[in-house]
Amino acid sequence: MGLFVSFEEILFFGVSEKYLKKALNYSRDGKSRSWINKKDETDARKVLIDIDSIPERTRKKYNIPNTVEYINQKIDREEAERKERIQRDKERRESKELTGLENAYKHRWHGYYSFYMEFFETRSPETRKELAKRHAQNLAYWLEMVQITGGKWRQHGTLTPAYKYHCELMKELDIIASFESYNRFAVFLDNIRYTLIHKQGIEKSIVHKGINQVKYKSTSDFHKMVLLEILAHPKRYSYPKVTDLVNHVCEQNGYKTVSESWVKAQVSNANPEFRNLVMTTRAGEKHFKSSLQKHAVREQTTLPGDVWMIDGSPIQFWCWSKNRKKYTRLNLFVVVDVSSRKVVGFDISYSEDKYNIMNALQMAVSREKHLPSEIVSDHFSASKSEEIKHIKALFEEMGCRWRHHTVGNPQDKVYVERFYGVFQSVFCAIYDDYLGKGIGSRDPSGNPSPEFLKEAVKKEGYLGEDEMRQRISFLIGLYNQTPRKVIKAPNEAYKLIKPNVSELDFAKTSLIFWKTTKNTVRNSMIKIKIKNKEYTFDIHGTHSKLALNGKTVRVRYDENLLDSIAVFDYHTDEFICECRASVKLVTAAINRTEEDDLNIYKHASENKKFVRDIENMKSEIRDKGLEEAGLQEITLPHPLELSKNQINDQESMSMINYFAMVNNIEPVYKDVSKKGLVTVRHSKSKDYNDSIKTKTSKAKTKEIAPVPINKG
Repeated sequence: MGLFVSFEEILFFGVSEKYLKKALNYSRDGKSRSWINKKDETDARKVLIDIDSIPERTRKKYNIPNTVEYINQKIDREEAERKERIQRDKERRESKELTGLENAYKHRWHGYYSFYMEFFETRSPETRKELAKRHAQNLAYWLEMVQITGGKWRQHGTLTPAYKYHCELMKELDIIASFESYNRFAVFLDNIRYTLIHKQGIEKSIVHKGINQVKYKSTSDFHKMVLLEILAHPKRYSYPKVTDLVNHVCEQNGYKTVSESWVKAQVSNANPEFRNLVMTTRAGEKHFKSSLQKHAVREQTTLPGDVWMIDGSPIQFWCWSKNRKKYTRLNLFVVVDVSSRKVVGFDISYSEDKYNIMNALQMAVSREKHLPSEIVSDHFSASKSEEIKHIKALFEEMGCRWRHHTVGNPQDKVYVERFYGVFQSVFCAIYDDYLGKGIGSRDPSGNPSPEFLKEAVKKEGYLGEDEMRQRISFLIGLYNQTPRKVIKAPNEAYKLIKPNVSELDFAKTSLIFWKTTKNTVRNSMIKIKIKNKEYTFDIHGTHSKLALNGKTVRVRYDENLLDSIAVFDYHTDEFICECRASVKLVTAAINRTEEDDLNIYKHASENKKFVRDIENMKSEIRDKGLEEAGLQEITLPHPLELSKNQINDQESMSMINYFAMVNNIEPVYKDVSKKGLVTVRHSKSKDYNDSIKTKTSKAKTKEIAPVPINKG
């Protein structure tokens, strides 16, 4: 195997590119033993060709060397280039003019640097420094060129060797102005001398003569730069207007004008790279992200409850409004579990407002009794409301992350978008008045014909608002129970283990969604008014009744489920207890049922238990106190036995004697009729147990009046 050379080197010998590509393909396909080739290891885009595998006829026709000849020619070229370089360096050392030009460019530019730093002050810091140094070096170079060609007044020197020096230095130095002929070089130097003589500012002259130097190619990088900036502007100027703007800039800067056809050619299919570069900003950010920028390839989670996605969409059915005065389309907002595809919550309303969203979330949380690991939504307008912010904060505290999808990237919530596609095309489409996917749909079968819709509505008519709500709820239920191919039904798939959810109890659920009011507990009950109607709830448990009576609490309730409420501490907002709705007792005996009679017995029994519990609590306190003192009983003194309630003062006795004498009664200085306030006995003492037995026996002898029962 011989030496491998690049594709371009073979083309240099005059071989047709079309023929060469065809020959290489034959070799790769095994159809030919000639033109052996391989990929460049350092750059896979390049192809290397075995020079010895080229057919002899082709080699002779195009004078292509073999490996040995190629290496010898390369050695000869390198040797010739080395000798030329040595000769050039020798001539440079002998030429003071050429050395002076090089030194001026490299070392005598600092005095002009500050001017150009100020001149380019509007540019970025890095670009400003780069341009200032470049133009200062060029100014020093051209001033030295003026000196070696005769000075400002052209008193000595010739231009011919100077032009030769200029052409040689152009290969090594970054000279702004380049010339294709001696005459243009001479004219440029004359313009510099004219500027120096008339003191018009040589610094600016170098800038204008350099940057805006007339180019003699039809188009250049300057044209491409101007076209890109104007064509890519989000204003989306038309091609004629773009052409006018480009030509205006070119005329101002000394460049040739362009045609409208040239502008169109730059963004044609023949130049896809430049066209796509233009469209990144011309067509807008959404087009860039959806058509040019790659999107993340997401792996669907396999565990239910990991991610819920929420979104709303208008229902593809017309229905009557509430007052039946106009047609409307209701809005469906859903909460979809990504893994199982189950709709865990939904709400149907006139618009996608905060209540529509909160109701759907409340259904999901109340029914499933947990929060997912993550919720993904779009940037809906209601997300800035205080209610939604409050819910999001509570979700975060309870271990559920709420994330808004990336703007302009619908792939971020693709699963809820996919739900609406399936729900509409498969389930909603079973009804004749289904409107279809809309005018934006690319699916030719996505919309029924207008004639069919008109006939269906004429025959069946539009549903009312409540009827439409019932239809949509039925369809969602149908969707949740329907399996698809080998995929389980959403209801079944959601029953799998959910290791990453945050479980919710009654208190947490009420804390998130329920309304709040302030209330003071009285009679072991809580009474609140909702929409001018009073609702009563019982506090159960003796300890809770005693602890809450007379206390102000915070009550949370759900207007749609008033069978119980949640009671929280008013100051710390800590959960206290759940209160059930009070059972209403029927007053008239004739109207009572057996259940009503049972409720009366329960009410009386609960009150008796409350009394017994209170007595037991008191007894427990008495026993602990007596045990601590080592006593079986203790008699507490009456207030009249206290010394401060006795008469000891002579003045007081004299007054009492006077009153007794006048009224002919006996004077009394001490009231001894009250002996002891109360005697406290231990519950295990004999006297205490005897008193309890006596009370119980008396209670048993009482007859309970029978309660009449309506046999109806």
